[in-house]
Amino acid sequence: MTNDLCLPSETFSQIKQDINSTFQFEIDYGKIILFTPHTFMNISQRTESKLSIIITNSLDVYFMNQSLKNFHQEDRSLIDIWIKYGRNLIFDNNAIQNIDIWRSSIMRIGFQYSSGLLQMATNAFTNINEGQGGELLFQIINSSDFYFRFNQSITLERLEIVDRILYDNDLCRISQIPAHIPVKLVQNNLCSCSVFYLYRRLRHTLNPLVLKDLTPLCYFNLSLDEIEYQENKCLFNKQINNCQQMQKQIDIHIPNGICYQKFQLNSNKHHSSTFFTIILILSCVLFGLICIYVLSTHKRRLPILKILNKFSFYSRRQKLPIFTADSYQQLTHMSENIPDDEFNQEQISNRMMKIVVKYNSTTEQTQPYIQTNKSDFIVSNDQHNEDITLKLNTNPLSDIEDKQ
Repeated sequence: MTNDLCLPSETFSQIKQDINSTFQFEIDYGKIILFTPHTFMNISQRTESKLSIIITNSLDVYFMNQSLKNFHQEDRSLIDIWIKYGRNLIFDNNAIQNIDIWRSSIMRIGFQYSSGLLQMATNAFTNINEGQGGELLFQIINSSDFYFRFNQSITLERLEIVDRILYDNDLCRISQIPAHIPVKLVQNNLCSCSVFYLYRRLRHTLNPLVLKDLTPLCYFNLSLDEIEYQENKCLFNKQINNCQQMQKQIDIHIPNGICYQKFQLNSNKHHSSTFFTIILILSCVLFGLICIYVLSTHKRRLPILKILNKFSFYSRRQKLPIFTADSYQQLTHMSENIPDDEFNQEQISNRMMKIVVKYNSTTEQTQPYIQTNKSDFIVSNDQHNEDITLKLNTNPLSDIEDKQ
């Protein structure tokens, strides 16, 4: 269960999607979801790749300034922002900035089964570059309260409003869509004043076949005289003036206080961690200076060396007998190198000797040999002191340990 969620800067950045890949970010059951500046930044999509932001069963979703910035789409890729069963979806100024929608790619914003408001600031979408069939697509499904706001200088190849029928009372919702942007509506849309407003200029500039693909059937079946009559009947100037008066009361409010509180909490943790690190560094430096001082002269160094020698070597194990072995050569003692006072031949004859051989990757074992769960080779001297020969197919013998 997620409550207030503030996504920090560069949570997702420098993502390069491979061909036919999918990146999906999903939030369920949230209260306030806030995308801070540069949450998604520097994203590159290759052919048929998909990036999805899916938020379901949450109340308010806010995209702050430059939340999504520097996106580049290639052939038939998709950016999908989908809000389902929520309340409000708010886009601040420059919320989505520097988006390249190329070669039949789509950036889709869905507002589905939501009870609140889809609202965007006038400059919410800036520097949206479409080319060769790229489209910015809005899908509004069973969500009635929405407002489109675009800067009049924005250039889009086409804007689609699907799954949503526009009525007369929706005129204020679409009044800030620039007149030069082709808008595609569903075919069964009624010929309301909102429809006539969207095509009041496009019908003079677009090819009739292109216009037919955009407009509802009812609009295409009207003659030019009938369209002009309906446009005059709608009294656009008066209605747009009323819309402007109403929109002055609509304020884009971003509750970035939750981010500030979390930032303060994180800052306090950061300061505590920094203070602890400084104390640790100073302690290490002080300890190092003391060591240098103590060890700087032979007189101060000698007692310490005596103590270390006492604890390190006083209880060391008895020196082991040394063996030598070449490939297919009998094992023999090299007792001549060991002083008599440290080596007792009688004691060794009653002990078991463990021989550990380290092999490289090409070594093979020579059978037969004695194997236990503790050693690879066990060689013991019996009472008759018979010669024990161990055949190895590699050399050298790397380690000998005394088995107590």
